[in-house]
Amino acid sequence: MNSQKEKQLLQEKTDLCQELTSFLNLIRGSLVKGEKKCGRKGCKCEKGQLHPHVVISIFRKGKTHIVYVPKSSMEKAAAAVSAYNQVINIIEHISSINVELFKAQKL
Repeated sequence: MNSQKEKQLLQEKTDLCQELTSFLNLIRGSLVKGEKKCGRKGCKCEKGQLHPHVVISIFRKGKTHIVYVPKSSMEKAAAAVSAYNQVINIIEHISSINVELFKAQKL
């Protein structure tokens, strides 16, 4: 590996690490849309018109946890899940850079 390539990789790694600091609100999970009955007498859902709802499904320590997402928080929830996925992609990219540097004995 030439020094120009090494400098490029190190700069890219530095930029990616700085980008990571911009992700403050992130959630590891999946947004799941579904429908449910509310249980109120005379509600339209008794006749089959179920109520739409959204949850975040989170798998931790061998268990799935469900967090209800109010309509007013949908955008925030989607952004937090998306941010987590972006962070994972950045970490994978940093790791691949480190592998290249390691193979060249520069790490």
